[in-house]
Amino acid sequence: MKTHLIWLGVAVAALLVGTQFAPKEIRVVEKPVEVVKTRDVVVEKRVDVIKEVPKEVEKIVERTVEVPAKIPELYTKALAFMERFYDSKQVSSKDSLAGIKSVRVSVYLADDIKKIVSETEIRTKFEITLRRSGVPIDEKSLYVLSYSQDGFTRTDSPLLVYSISTNLDEGVFALRNDGPAMYTFSSTWSKGNFGTVGISKARESLIAAAESAAENFSNEWLAKNPTK
Repeated sequence: MKTHLIWLGVAVAALLVGTQFAPKEIRVVEKPVEVVKTRDVVVEKRVDVIKEVPKEVEKIVERTVEVPAKIPELYTKALAFMERFYDSKQVSSKDSLAGIKSVRVSVYLADDIKKIVSETEIRTKFEITLRRSGVPIDEKSLYVLSYSQDGFTRTDSPLLVYSISTNLDEGVFALRNDGPAMYTFSSTWSKGNFGTVGISKARESLIAAAESAAENFSNEWLAKNPTK
């Protein structure tokens, strides 16, 4: 019995050794693979590309600046008037003619003078002489050049007693103490003379006197307002 067990052990050992050294058989098992072919379809799709462009933003910076309030026109004119008033100075009658651009003529004749010569004749001679000398005449001028001839005759004498005056009248202001300012027309330039002439020569003398008066004014006016 013991012998049988030994041989059984030997047989098992031989079987194990034979299994280790016996050539091994490699089997490849191929598993069928199902291949499915598909068709590739290329689709062109429009893609909008959005390009971001930087936007320039104007930056407004507000700044508070203190601006002096505008002076009303009334006060501006008043200030200008006061400045001219304080800068004024006393002048002679000749100097007062400076800056006068034109004159309007006024003629006055006394009744006894009108018996010898007409107002139209005297005015015509007076104005023609002014124009010939270069003095502008404007009926809308603020400066009035007044020419007057006054006189009388006597029944017991063949003489004319006369007086002649030429005045430049303009608006002037006057201030007295603390009262309101006054505005009036006053003569700032004047010339005159008087005399006698025989009735037979009176008309000729009166017309010549008007011409002479106009020439005197023109000469002094031109001296202060020379033509360019």
